[in-house]
Amino acid sequence: MLIRHFRFSLLCAICFSLSMPTIANAQRRESSERPEQLKIELASNLRFGKVIVSAGKYLLNINDRTFDLIHPNTMLIEASIPTNREKLKQFQEKSSLTVKAQGNTALITVLHTNYKYQTAGIITKEKKEIAPDVPQGEKSEKEIKQNIKKHTDQELVKEVFVRYLDVVEPCITRARKARWKTDEPQFVQCLCPLTEKWRLPKVKKNLWVHQQIPKKRFGFSLFVNKQGKAAKCRVWAGWKPPKKMP
Repeated sequence: MLIRHFRFSLLCAICFSLSMPTIANAQRRESSERPEQLKIELASNLRFGKVIVSAGKYLLNINDRTFDLIHPNTMLIEASIPTNREKLKQFQEKSSLTVKAQGNTALITVLHTNYKYQTAGIITKEKKEIAPDVPQGEKSEKEIKQNIKKHTDQELVKEVFVRYLDVVEPCITRARKARWKTDEPQFVQCLCPLTEKWRLPKVKKNLWVHQQIPKKRFGFSLFVNKQGKAAKCRVWAGWKPPKKMP
């Protein structure tokens, strides 16, 4: 009887040890699915097909087959650039970005998780055309920039929040299925780390900003500091933030 019990315990231990790599790989895949923003500086104007991007500093957002170049002050997408994606043999623990001039072209290379992304732009003296400010269904870029000063800091932050709703959607889905409550540790661990890399507008003074997920009984609140960083994070269940929130 003792020998049979020992064999059973040994078999359980072996099965558990074999499952550990699978869990680690799953966690790695989950982390690799998170979008990431990198800083990029272009020394010259570049042409990508019919799109011209002005020289300057941008945030580069990695998508499946494109790069989004985002203006760091307005957080508006200046251009979306098609890229070539190749599978890497080795997983990249930390993303890297390089811009290398080759003759009259500039090669942008990004190593991110399991992939290498590359795109090339032609160095040009052409300038980006200013789009005419005509009435449209959505506000034009010029109108948005002109109205930035008219909005409160809280309104500006909430406008940026909308861009990240897809990022937190997996956590909201898990919260709904598991019926997580306000400040549930698993809920916090899932959503709050995602907000640490968000680029938010700089504000005049530190403030709490609340975001309710549309059509879902969940939301999150971030304490945004003057540098435009999420210094604190809370998650909640319900249509409104907790009453004790600032």
